Amino acid sequence: METEGKTDHAAIWKKMEEQVDAGRTKTIGLSNYTMAQIQTVLKSARIKPANLQVELHVYLQQPALVDFCKKNGITVVAYCPLGSPGYNNFLKSLGQEPKELPDILADPVVAKIAKKHSKTPAQISKDETETAAAINAALEAGYRHIDTAYRYENEKIIGKVLKEWFASGKLKREDVFITTKLPLHAVHPDRVEPFMKKSLKNLGLDYVDLYLIHFPIGFKYDEGTEKLKINEKGEIETEGKTDHAAIWKKMEEQVDAGRAKTIGLSNYTIAQIQTVLKSARIKPANLQVEIHVYFQQHPLVDFCHKNGITVVAYSPLGSPGYNKFLKNMGQEPKELPDILADPVVGKIAKKHSKTPAQVVLRFLIQRGLAPIPKSVTPKRLQENINVFDFVLDDGDFKELLKLDLGEKGRVCDFKLFKGIQNHPDFPVKG
Repeated sequence: METEGKTDHAAIWKKMEEQVDAGRTKTIGLSNYTMAQIQTVLKSARIKPANLQVELHVYLQQPALVDFCKKNGITVVAYCPLGSPGYNNFLKSLGQEPKELPDILADPVVAKIAKKHSKTPAQISKDETETAAAINAALEAGYRHIDTAYRYENEKIIGKVLKEWFASGKLKREDVFITTKLPLHAVHPDRVEPFMKKSLKNLGLDYVDLYLIHFPIGFKYDEGTEKLKINEKGEIETEGKTDHAAIWKKMEEQVDAGRAKTIGLSNYTIAQIQTVLKSARIKPANLQVEIHVYFQQHPLVDFCHKNGITVVAYSPLGSPGYNKFLKNMGQEPKELPDILADPVVGKIAKKHSKTPAQVVLRFLIQRGLAPIPKSVTPKRLQENINVFDFVLDDGDFKELLKLDLGEKGRVCDFKLFKGIQNHPDFPVKG
């Protein structure tokens, strides 16, 4: 293979910078570069590299390179985080001989930690890297709202990434809006403050911008392991009827103490919100619920808007990865709505030269909602934020309104929590 000779890194980087100037890319970076090569680029750079993508996994951790990048405000994306177990297939396709590959997923240390956390070896070695890479990519793309929850077990990773961005000077704390949530096993007046403090410690922050009650039902749990208590029937034990007024009072105290700028609710019904409003000194700022074109929740949205409560729509694409979540919970998969393959959505997307995802997100935005699509793919992260350069007309809007299936369109029905359907505060109809 013929090469071009010694690479003129400065000249090539200058041309990369011109792509930012021309608006063809938001940020530019490097892949498979050494520290010396990055230093060469930095010496002449007018626009610093935003990112470096290199091979990283537990057997090749590259701490010196990673530390160098962090000190220079360069985010790092790890490829082959599982050690690339399929690499020999790639070599074979090139007519090359196979090589001995590291078997990270069979490593006894990884397996021991996986067993401890009831996770797979892949999740132990991959999840943190993938999550950190997704957050970095989202921030690079211009996202400034990060939605998390104690229950998601990713607050520490988010906190670590934010700390790096703050330290680099690329972001200030006030530039980002952080939402987290009171977990299901903390929906009890005595547990609000302790779990608020736990989330702040995980995130490495003095306050969050929005703190939500994740669910209107409290679950009993083991204080040592934080695992939910299960009765002899295999059902989750709950705290009994929820005292919404008492819990909300404790939420208000988090605002008084400066731990949360605003407070709100998630997965609450109109009746439950009304109960909170009756005794509230500080009104809920926000409600977060499942909303998409197949499950539009008009009465709930109208009620919130009339009461000055903003609405965030989770699963705005219909949660196509929900069965993966069910599988991880040991549950059977369910039939999911395929919003992105809907012919009406596809027709409107073609009309506007947009993707189906962009159309359904734009629909929610024009309804006055804030959709929060989940993705770890940089390309999709970029697509999902590029929804402000077109408008759905009245005809488009009417067609999308007709796609509403009511309760039949709901994906997250919470039935994976066995036994809670009979609780008086269970928020799902039918």
